[in-house]
Amino acid sequence: MVLDIGLFRGDKGGNPDLVRKSQQNRFASVDLVQEVIDADALLRETRYKWEMKKAELGKLQKEIGMRAKEKKPFDDLKAQKSTLEQEIALLEPQVGALQIDLDKKINKVGNIVHSSVLVSKNEDENPIVRTWGPMEHKTTFLAHYDVLAKIDGYDPERGVKVAGNRGYFLKGAGFRLNQALISYGVDFLMKRGYTPLQTPFFMNKDIMGATAQLEDFDEQLYKVVAHTRHAEDSSSSSSSTTTTSTTTTTNNNNAAGASTAKPAAKGKQAQAAPAPVNDDEEKYLIATSEQPISAMHKDEYFDEGDLPVKYAGYSTCFRKEAGSVRDGRGIFRVHQFEKVEQFTITHPEKSWEMHEEMIKQSEEFYQSLGISYRVVTIVSGALNNAASKKYDLEGWFPAFGGCRELVSCSNCTDYQSRSLNVRLRGKKDDKAEHKYVHMLNSTLCATTRTVSIILETNQTETGVVVPEVLRPYMGGQDFIPWAEKKDTKPKETK
Repeated sequence: MVLDIGLFRGDKGGNPDLVRKSQQNRFASVDLVQEVIDADALLRETRYKWEMKKAELGKLQKEIGMRAKEKKPFDDLKAQKSTLEQEIALLEPQVGALQIDLDKKINKVGNIVHSSVLVSKNEDENPIVRTWGPMEHKTTFLAHYDVLAKIDGYDPERGVKVAGNRGYFLKGAGFRLNQALISYGVDFLMKRGYTPLQTPFFMNKDIMGATAQLEDFDEQLYKVVAHTRHAEDSSSSSSSTTTTSTTTTTNNNNAAGASTAKPAAKGKQAQAAPAPVNDDEEKYLIATSEQPISAMHKDEYFDEGDLPVKYAGYSTCFRKEAGSVRDGRGIFRVHQFEKVEQFTITHPEKSWEMHEEMIKQSEEFYQSLGISYRVVTIVSGALNNAASKKYDLEGWFPAFGGCRELVSCSNCTDYQSRSLNVRLRGKKDDKAEHKYVHMLNSTLCATTRTVSIILETNQTETGVVVPEVLRPYMGGQDFIPWAEKKDTKPKETK
């Protein structure tokens, strides 16, 4: 993910001071901006020398050809040709190395922070935009995990035994609530013009590198390595492939840089030679459907009439939650969960209007469930690199006595589309007229978190009231009674 390199080129109409100010507002490295400027200048200088040498060699080869055709001697030019070829051979890898160095540096620079974002690195100072519903601390209420246990809706002990820390089995009413939220969430967005989309659950390393920031590789993402063994069948000329996958932590500090591919025709992938089969092919499990959806239209362009594109993304999400010790009980913060996501692709001049529309749709969703919440704007120092501005919707947990994050709604402007080379075709054929589209994402429903707040909010002395909008997805069930008390803990064999 990258900013436009033109912003760093003050001598060519760019505005490096804008980038410096944005980095300062993020409480991130301002010196990094000068490092990018210096790396870009050195790359351009070296590339210019390389291109001039190649042009000089071309002229020389043409002169040699003409002399040969006229049967004139050209021994004097052979030495020059040899020298130029050696110089070009030396410069070419330098250009490649300098490009990699520039990509690494510019990938660390965050998106330009929107002017309306409060400059602070303390999330306690997130401005409250609006609130909805009562927010009363009910000290007699049970926490969501206790409610989930009383309806016999999950099995954390066996989940941990099978999957490790934060593992769980959803069952019974817990399972049905989870599935109801998925179905209701997708229907909710379809009625608002969104196309439902189920995404891949893992991505190729280079594609993930173009849409996820470097810190995510260590803090969020699970790496999957497929070890492929080819064995010849003694009775056939065909070969069989055995694949095993191991999920490991990753320490990747070299995510892919900006895409340099040219735009393909709308709706068609750019043609490329088939990639070779690697014995050890690295992939990453997705942390959100935003990641594969953002890459879905890589190397494509849209006409103005195609926009906006609105996707209701559904997927299972996988997050390491590295270093997190919070929420060890229950299903609020887990390594695996389902999510319905809003993802939109817009005209560059209409993304801020779409940003407001998306957060309001998330609000309408939680209003329909009867969940009290507040909407906050995230302060500059807490923004991830891709977001220019981000809203969070935080639901009120009455037993906890506070608000917890349910929704993140971000306008990433052209930060992702530039890396993925997704453009808006202009009125001219000149590539310079093809602007990058803007990409936005917003949670609609992270199901385990929403199940948690429904259980905590709608509990009674005898069970849990099912939100009216979910009842059609639960066979008409309007109430979940407490389960009969029984010993459900694992009984180990001797």
